[in-house]
Amino acid sequence: MSPLKIRAKELVNAINTMENHSKIFNKKFLEVLPPEKLDEVFKNLTASLGKAIGVRELTTESATAGTLSIEFEKFIGKGTITIDEEEPNLVSGFHISNVETKTETLQGLICDLKKLPGRASLAAFKLEGEELKDLGSHNPDLSLAIGSAFKLYVLAELARRIEKGDAKWEDVIKLEVSSCPSGNNWPIGSPVTLHTLASMMISTSDNTATDQLIKFLGRESVENVMKESGHMSPELNIPFLTTSEFFKIKGDAHRKDFETEFINKTAKERRELLDEELSQIPNDKVDLGKFAKPNHIDSIEWFASCYDLGRIMNWLKQCSDEGDYLRGVLSINKGLPAELAKQWNYVGFKGGSESGVINLTYLLESKNGEWFVVTGSWNDTKANVDTLQFVGILNKAIELIDKKH
Repeated sequence: MSPLKIRAKELVNAINTMENHSKIFNKKFLEVLPPEKLDEVFKNLTASLGKAIGVRELTTESATAGTLSIEFEKFIGKGTITIDEEEPNLVSGFHISNVETKTETLQGLICDLKKLPGRASLAAFKLEGEELKDLGSHNPDLSLAIGSAFKLYVLAELARRIEKGDAKWEDVIKLEVSSCPSGNNWPIGSPVTLHTLASMMISTSDNTATDQLIKFLGRESVENVMKESGHMSPELNIPFLTTSEFFKIKGDAHRKDFETEFINKTAKERRELLDEELSQIPNDKVDLGKFAKPNHIDSIEWFASCYDLGRIMNWLKQCSDEGDYLRGVLSINKGLPAELAKQWNYVGFKGGSESGVINLTYLLESKNGEWFVVTGSWNDTKANVDTLQFVGILNKAIELIDKKH
């Protein structure tokens, strides 16, 4: 047996027993991830995936590196392993980047979904013109918090504005706002194209880019495209929050318990609070510690059902063409393992999350030219959701759709 296979087998045992780390991992690995931290990683893995059973597959790329699949009780974990060239060939790198459920039918995935704490939804739709053909679903009409997946509606309004000829992807505007947290540190006044803002909003979920686009387009315009796309409960998102407003409300930036005050206001009163009071509060007043656990996720968030997200993805598909800027923006970050993404002609993606919330939404074109949307959400008001487990369920749903169609 090769040293790589020996170490892979020992790795499975280490995940379960959390023993003999110094005999399996090299010094540099344990400097980056000390034994106590490594134990924490393994505990989280087994809590989510179940006990590690064994190496299911090991594909060697060289004598010291390979990709491997580890079978756990509930899921299959896929990742990479590397070892030292010199004896005793200790592990120098290990990472699980993807999980797959063992379930092999959509109905089985729905059964898995029903076991999750809190509330969850899942739907696979085939796009037939403006219609969504339900191929298998659970709670497809249930409006749940979707996190940053709301940015699809901002993108839709931008696309509509461009389609009407009122703007161009190449147009340059000056940055007027900032958010907290954000992925960029651009100074106010920086010149930036609409295409760059859209790309950052969708691919990296940049909050400053999002809020700048909402300011450019207008809050009410985004609300209108949400309604026109067929959202079944648009009142849940009115007034349509910017990310900065979201963090200020829930992060005690204005005054203590402001979120409760905000919830009890009418839509008109909320809009006035946003425009007249909250806009004056600096982002550095936000207490990000308030987001360490679920925080009013059932009342202060952005909400949509599987059908709502299927419709907005279909809307974006219908107002775009192969190779154009809009489809390009949606596909920068495909949100899938590379091997799974390669099975499709096109993958568009936007997801969203905060403590207690996750959404994953995909626009997919099969090799034979058929179009699909696969989307799912999971909300738990009492605890953080298991992202790894939910990603595994959605990945399997997409794999099953590909095999069947």
